[in-house]
Amino acid sequence: MCTSIYQVALDGTHILGRTMDWHTLGAAPLFIQRQYRWHSVYDNVAYTNK
Repeated sequence: MCTSIYQVALDGTHILGRTMDWHTLGAAPLFIQRQYRWHSVYDNVAYTNK
């Protein structure tokens, strides 16, 4: 059995996927310091955490 996942990006792009199509997800807590600056390879933008 699979689960559908539907997302809409900020630019209006629609993404539809199913969990069975993905590799095993490594879900785990991730701790990042405040004011940490990182660069996204998805949209080529630099972000700073709150």
